[in-house]
Amino acid sequence: MKSLKKVLAVVPMVAVATLATVSPANAQSYKEAINNVSKNDPTGGNVKVENLVGTVMNTMFWVVGILSVIMLIYGGIKYITSGGSSSKVNDAKNTILYAIVGLVVSLIAVVIINFVNSTVGVK
Repeated sequence: MKSLKKVLAVVPMVAVATLATVSPANAQSYKEAINNVSKNDPTGGNVKVENLVGTVMNTMFWVVGILSVIMLIYGGIKYITSGGSSSKVNDAKNTILYAIVGLVVSLIAVVIINFVNSTVGVK
């Protein structure tokens, strides 16, 4: 338990140190970004539904993947710190199992969506 407290104390310090060393971005203003998009967009600024759906699906897939990895790490930490208690070990195993099941379900959903899109003719 003491080692978990040490880890939980060190992680925020590492995060703060990492964020302190990040250089600021050279960002555009909102109006400049809109003008650049409309100038470079061959559709004249019209967004196609197919592109929007594809972008949303890819974003959701990445979010699910990142959350699955986080839950796998969390389940691993729970398993390591269970101390041999059968209920805690069982909870940790369930966390790992559910993270893997969630990842597999999301992969199957992406395969089904891509199959339907290719069958219907959506790029």
